[in-house]
Amino acid sequence: MTKEEYILLKTIIFCSSKSDEISEEGKEILEKEFHRYSRLLLNYIQAKHGNAPGAVRYSQILSVMEAMIYFSQKGKEFYAYISTIKQPPPHPTMALLDQVII
Repeated sequence: MTKEEYILLKTIIFCSSKSDEISEEGKEILEKEFHRYSRLLLNYIQAKHGNAPGAVRYSQILSVMEAMIYFSQKGKEFYAYISTIKQPPPHPTMALLDQVII
């Protein structure tokens, strides 16, 4: 993945946030920007690799995004579960998890 693709992907992920703390107006803005940057990424990749190969690469990059979101959610669920347990874990991971998740 090139730096340009990575930056656009990170922007798309940021714009796909599904937080209850965001107003409806904010959600609409994020959705609009999500579609804008998604199109920009597709156009960039197709300009660089051609229409069909670019579409395939775009699909692969979006698969990476879905995996990142999935594993991020699972990590948050794990952290929430661990936080409910009274005894400390057998290894010092909580400080790292606190830094990563919060």
